[in-house]
Amino acid sequence: MAKNESYVIPDGPHKGETWWSGCLSGCSGITLGHFHQDFYILGNERGRGCSDESGKWNLPCGFIEPDESGQECISREIREECGIFIPPKEFRQLETETEPSRRHKGHITVRYIALIDENTEGIDYSEFGNIGSTGGEKDEVSQRKWIKLSEYQNYRWAFVHAEVIKEIKGIIEDLMKKDTGVTLKSIVEIYRSRRDNF
Repeated sequence: MAKNESYVIPDGPHKGETWWSGCLSGCSGITLGHFHQDFYILGNERGRGCSDESGKWNLPCGFIEPDESGQECISREIREECGIFIPPKEFRQLETETEPSRRHKGHITVRYIALIDENTEGIDYSEFGNIGSTGGEKDEVSQRKWIKLSEYQNYRWAFVHAEVIKEIKGIIEDLMKKDTGVTLKSIVEIYRSRRDNF
C-alpha cells in the first residue's frame, strides 16, 4: 500500500488546510532516558515544513503506515525525526487517545512509552544533547534533543504533549519518593489507573 500522503485543499471552506490520505491513526512516543542519575525525555522542535504547530516542541509522532504495527511506527518516527534507533520491542502501549478535546484534528493517537538507559542494547549515547535526523518530511524538524524531565516546562509543546509529560514526571517523582524503583511497568500501570479515574 502507498505511504500516507498530505494534500492541501484547493478551495471551499477548508481551502489551504492540509489533510492526510490513508491515515488510520497516529502514534506518539514518550521516550524516557535515565542517564547520569537523571531522567530525560526525547523531544524535537517542529520545523517550518510542518502543516501546523511549527516552532513548538513535541514528542516524536506521526501516522501509522498500513504495513506496520504501532511499535514499528514509533520506532521509525524516532529514527526519522531524531536520528536514533530504538527497537520496537522497547515500547509499551500507554494509552489510546479517543477523547475529542485531546485529539488533534480528530486523529486517534496510540501513545507508546519506552524507558531506556546506557545499558539498553543497540543505542549509542556517546553524543549526548543535540542529536541528528535521518529522514522524515522536508523541514519537519528544526532541532531535537534529550530534555531534562525537570526542565520540560521551559519549552513550548504542541498538542497535549505538555500534559502527558507532566503526568509522567509526577509518576516518576512519586515512585522515587517511595524508593520502590522506577520501572516501565510501574509507570504504565499508574498512568493507566490515573487516566481511568479522570
